[in-house]
Amino acid sequence: MSPRATRPITAKNREVIGFNNIELITDRSLAINLKEITQVKKDWPDRALIVSIMVPCNEEAWAYILPLVEATGADGIELNLGCPHGMPERGMGRQ
Repeated sequence: MSPRATRPITAKNREVIGFNNIELITDRSLAINLKEITQVKKDWPDRALIVSIMVPCNEEAWAYILPLVEATGADGIELNLGCPHGMPERGMGRQ
């Protein structure tokens, strides 16, 4: 898996405690992302893994992707319904 983190979030002691903007928008396939999320949780089961997803704002898109992301074992899912940095040409983000 290739790292895609753009900026680490650090504690006062400079220990990395998270990342910001792992990958804002991707052209990678959903299958690859789901496989990598599943593997990360398998490799580090004691760590919290939160997945942020953004799809077009229609019920069918959300109903399709949510069970797939839930099946990865992620500890939480952020439903990104209005990211201003989205891709309006794909029906995502600020319209």
